[in-house]
Amino acid sequence: RLGREADIELIIGYILRAGYGLFESLLDGILPGVGAKQLLRLAVKDESSPLNYGNAILAEGENQVVGLALSYPVLHYGLHPLLQSLLPQARLDPMTALLASKVPDSWYLNSLAVADVFRGKGLARLLVGCCGDLAVEAGQSQLSLHVWSDNAAAIGLYRELGFDEVERVPVSLRGARNRAGEMILMRAPLPLR
Repeated sequence: RLGREADIELIIGYILRAGYGLFESLLDGILPGVGAKQLLRLAVKDESSPLNYGNAILAEGENQVVGLALSYPVLHYGLHPLLQSLLPQARLDPMTALLASKVPDSWYLNSLAVADVFRGKGLARLLVGCCGDLAVEAGQSQLSLHVWSDNAAAIGLYRELGFDEVERVPVSLRGARNRAGEMILMRAPLPLR
């Protein structure tokens, strides 16, 4: 199902999980006493933001949300204007290459995350497929995404679905939990395999 305003806190949690430290590294501490979660809440609530709850597809199982895929036209890819205005240049500089890295005229899968107990059951594949369906309905012919280069499980899934590597993007964010220091931009023709 599509996300609703009542899902905002769940959506934020899944976005943070999918980012694997990226949002915390970028946003934590830019305002005294305000963390990434609070700043993301502004973007997820904002109807003009690509991170808006209405762009989220939520998977439910056992009477709870167990997975999320958040996607939108790549034309809207980038930082929320409010967040960009708050970020000091020193925080923006390491993001320059990542923000410039995109596949023109594609549908962008921003975040994909599944609860641990539901991993390995095909839910991520189903969520990516739903994003592909949305993209086709919107007239798009390809789906794009970024993935941490050390996330072998995700890369394997994406390759099975028909994604190919477009480029590798160095990412050096303070405190990010990833070990690779780079993300891979991938794209797949639609419909997916």
